[in-house]
Amino acid sequence: MAGSAPPARRPCISPSVSAGPLAPARLWPPPPCRRKSWSAMSNSVFARLGRQGALSLEFALAALPFMLLFMGGIEMSRYVYTVQAVHSHADALLRKTLVYVGSDAQNRCLTDLAAAVTRSGLPMGLEPERLVQERRGCQRSGSVILVSVDIRYRFTFAVNLFGTGETSITRAAQQSL
Repeated sequence: MAGSAPPARRPCISPSVSAGPLAPARLWPPPPCRRKSWSAMSNSVFARLGRQGALSLEFALAALPFMLLFMGGIEMSRYVYTVQAVHSHADALLRKTLVYVGSDAQNRCLTDLAAAVTRSGLPMGLEPERLVQERRGCQRSGSVILVSVDIRYRFTFAVNLFGTGETSITRAAQQSL
């Protein structure tokens, strides 16, 4: 039979057709049937087996910089808060000392201001044992009286990445009467 047509192929039935009335509607024309060869199946299985550790490696490489940025952000926030707390404590102590000295400047400037002016409570987050130096002074120069407060606080970083585990925060505030 030289003029006969090639044998008809059986139609490819996709799972959505055989699933029944609850199956999602298929678009027309139906997708072409693809038959996987042995080499295509074996390549996909072996390719997946070779990629199993790649996701873990990518996660580790990407997560490390993000974790360092996250921890660095927390540390810098703690440091900035502590600097602000030390500065506000020094300013409050200076105001308290100015009020004490201002009421009788001639006699009170000669007394020990550290014993006379009691320290108010530290701001939240500051530890009293880390307050290394707290000095109050009063200097007279003619009719000008200069009241000064010096505070030094030891700050310790929780994460010591670059060898700067501890630093000192100093604040010197002064005001003339």
